[in-house]
Amino acid sequence: MNPIKKKITIFDQNIHLNIPSKCQFCNAILPQNSEVLAEGYTSDSLGRFSEHGKYFLLLKCPFCESIITDLFSILPENPLIKKFRSYAPLKKQSVKISNEMFPSQIQNISPRFISIYNQSLKAEKNGLNELTGMGYRKALEFLVKDYAIYLYPTEEVKIQKMSLQNALAKLDTQSIKILGQVSIKIGNDETHYYKKHDWDIADMKSYISTICTFILSDLNFREATDRLKQDHQLKD
Repeated sequence: MNPIKKKITIFDQNIHLNIPSKCQFCNAILPQNSEVLAEGYTSDSLGRFSEHGKYFLLLKCPFCESIITDLFSILPENPLIKKFRSYAPLKKQSVKISNEMFPSQIQNISPRFISIYNQSLKAEKNGLNELTGMGYRKALEFLVKDYAIYLYPTEEVKIQKMSLQNALAKLDTQSIKILGQVSIKIGNDETHYYKKHDWDIADMKSYISTICTFILSDLNFREATDRLKQDHQLKD
């Protein structure tokens, strides 16, 4: 399957593009004279010769009438020579998914929770719905166990080997226990053929977010209590 050939000119320099000849929507073979609806070049730097510029093309499939977007990387042959490469490589496009941001206290206690949570979020955004529940369930386990280890550092190895339910039971805050128990049930349902509950992953995510809020509340309360004790000791 030969690509569609197109010559463009950027800053008086000729550059050749090899455009994929297969429609990504209907899989039809595009003709060499496929209609170009729009095209243009954007530089990624302020100078004339950027390390990485982009050339875009919007084509219309004559069979399904879908709009096809092709993006090419415009690169210099050599950073020291003001000349572009004669052939522009096709740039793979992907959906940019922003990570969920968590407070620094959560990051310090359980960085792997944040990593696993955001990997699960990316899977969800990419339509991998059969995997996301298990991912969020794993993220919850790291959050609960890491917080339990933070509270009881001498029991780290013991807590690591505990079930999530037992690790959750070690926490004093009743709100975290209840939110955690329901989240576990949702996560467990996502790992089995038959679901016991008609609950949604969105609920699980909301409960995990609330657990983080209660953890922050506990941490702030502990910090404030310590400061108040220190203040009383200074006065004495």
